[in-house]
Amino acid sequence: MEKMRQWSMLTAVGVVAVLAAGWFLLVSPQRSQAADVRTQATTQLSANASLRSRVDQLEQQKRDQPAQIAKLKKFDAQVPNNPELPTLIRQLSAAANGAGVDLVGLAPGQPTLVTAVSTGVVAPAVAPPATTPGATAPAPATPLAAIPLTVNVQGGYYNIENFFRSVEKMTRAMLVPGWTLCAISPSGSAAPTGGASCAVPSSGASDKVLPPGTLNGVITAYVFESPQVVAAQPAPVSPVAPAQ
Repeated sequence: MEKMRQWSMLTAVGVVAVLAAGWFLLVSPQRSQAADVRTQATTQLSANASLRSRVDQLEQQKRDQPAQIAKLKKFDAQVPNNPELPTLIRQLSAAANGAGVDLVGLAPGQPTLVTAVSTGVVAPAVAPPATTPGATAPAPATPLAAIPLTVNVQGGYYNIENFFRSVEKMTRAMLVPGWTLCAISPSGSAAPTGGASCAVPSSGASDKVLPPGTLNGVITAYVFESPQVVAAQPAPVSPVAPAQ
């Protein structure tokens, strides 16, 4: 009887030991592995969601690409990367012909880098700070050059007014800080109106008879260009002689 009880106790202890060993050797690692798999699955689902969101954004950008390209072309026409004076002259000539005025003077100036354009004032570019030898000079973030322009037309009041309106609708962006309008006498000299003063340029046709009521209009304006930025090259460093 006593041996039977001992064998029963030993059997119970053995069963408990087998169960414990099975738990630590088989069940617990599997549970840990399953937890890792669930964590990886959650991470992958989150990554997939983020990737789908990015794909949706790219698809939307692809659909918007034609409109963005059209905007860039519009901006490029308004502020080109070079003076494009021939195109500007053609546009002004077309505006003058459409308005029925004579384009008797067109004088562009040299481009000048500017830092700001506001209330009709073009600020000159600020000189870059001095750099140490061997350092690369920083390039301007958004270079903008202003080209001064003086436009002189002659014609009737309403024709000059139509010319001014056509200039406002030109493809090329133009800033007009001032203009003058003068009556021209039969002799060809300018009679300033309203205290304004303007000079009538010589058009090369001194024998041309101007009809009564002809006015002389002068526009002082700026057109702009955005020159391409060229990366500054580092200044050469002179070799230093070794100390004796």
